[in-house]
Amino acid sequence: MEINLTKSLIKACFDAKDLVDMMPELPKGVTPLAIRILDTIEQLTREQGCAHPRDVAKARKLALPSVTRSVKALEKLGAVKKETDPEDRRFIKLTLTPLGQSWYDKYVDHFYQNYANALGNISEADAKIMIDVITKMNQAMRVCTKEEFYGRNS
Repeated sequence: MEINLTKSLIKACFDAKDLVDMMPELPKGVTPLAIRILDTIEQLTREQGCAHPRDVAKARKLALPSVTRSVKALEKLGAVKKETDPEDRRFIKLTLTPLGQSWYDKYVDHFYQNYANALGNISEADAKIMIDVITKMNQAMRVCTKEEFYGRNS
């Protein structure tokens, strides 16, 4: 790839990061990962009728201990309720509390709906191309070690 096009591609990635930085400030003690977990709990509950920690980990491609820590923190904040699954007592069922639902509404549902409305002039085909290009860039850059990429003296 030609160097000026590469520079433009990287600049576009910085522009994309600026969009992510426009997300509303989260409540104290709430991480972006916690919001993604709330989103996954809501989605799994809608699709399957319930959400288990293992299902959340699988859906988000996360290690189960990471999900367990985040769920514990969300439970302590009062956003998630854990209970034994009545259909199989070996499993823990996760549900959003009214607080968790309000966070989901504000930081997921309303946020992405507003973005979708603002981005209405971008075609679905263009959006899919952008997703594909960024994914390919990420994969290409991950195969290089820092020494290979920047040189041994960096």
